Amino acid sequence: MVARSSKKPAGSGGKNRKGLKGKGPTPKAKDRPAHVRYQDKKRKNPKNTRSAQFTKEPRRNSGNNEKRSASDFILGRNPVLEALKENVDAAVLRIANGVDVDERLRQILTIASEKNLPVMEVERRELDRLTNNTNHQGVALAVSSYKYPNLKEVLAHATGTPLLVILDGVTDPRNLGAVIRSAAGFYANAVVIAERRSAGVTGAVWKTASGALSHVPVCQVVNITRTITELQEKGFFAIALDGNGDQNLDSVDPELADRPIILVIGAEGKGVSRLVAQTCDLRVKIPMSNKVESLNAAVATGVALYSITRSRKLN
Repeated sequence: MVARSSKKPAGSGGKNRKGLKGKGPTPKAKDRPAHVRYQDKKRKNPKNTRSAQFTKEPRRNSGNNEKRSASDFILGRNPVLEALKENVDAAVLRIANGVDVDERLRQILTIASEKNLPVMEVERRELDRLTNNTNHQGVALAVSSYKYPNLKEVLAHATGTPLLVILDGVTDPRNLGAVIRSAAGFYANAVVIAERRSAGVTGAVWKTASGALSHVPVCQVVNITRTITELQEKGFFAIALDGNGDQNLDSVDPELADRPIILVIGAEGKGVSRLVAQTCDLRVKIPMSNKVESLNAAVATGVALYSITRSRKLN
């Protein structure tokens, strides 16, 4: 026989009354955040979200090498923000886990959301690895592979008297980016580079060009010398900047500026290669103080393009 307790069962005094109330009908699957149909709805209607949606990047095996090199990233909050404002062709935005959120990062995420740009949340050490421990401030924008347009097609759609900048052996991406900026500022139709032994369009170039790539295309060719020869057959006049040039830049006949022009720039120190220089119609030098041996490719390009543009306006 079981003894019963003499104590009376104590109630809650009505405190748990709310817990007995019904919670209403179960929300539809598309309205439940944990359900796969909710995620499908967000992907179909990305503008319904107020900010970019984070996706955690899957962990990588230690032996699995990242295909994208550090040069394919634009790093830092200000550079990334400016790049997004300039409509840089980006592939994915990576944000370090637990990073401090400031006004710049809020703007970055807002623009990324407007552009439907994928945003990956990664561990800081993973971001360090991807960017070769460069100071990224917790933000890295991976740029898409640049699609080099065909030079013939660019010239076919060119307006006015064509002006091309050909770089011979320029391997510094920052120089390439600065050359692109000068080319955009002085009405050049394109910048031409070689497929090999030349800087290509990377994140560093996008950053230095500061939006100029949206206005001036970069074309790749197999052989610089052959390209110059083919253009000469079509009426182009090739001018090479050379420290040992035949005459000064400011003494060139202004009427030459009215012809389709190729401006050939070499790397700092080495200059234009011998074969390329021999292929050009004229070799000119920039008059300057003997205190400086040479100018880098970007500065020399800006000086020469200004001279050509000025001659065209005067004529």
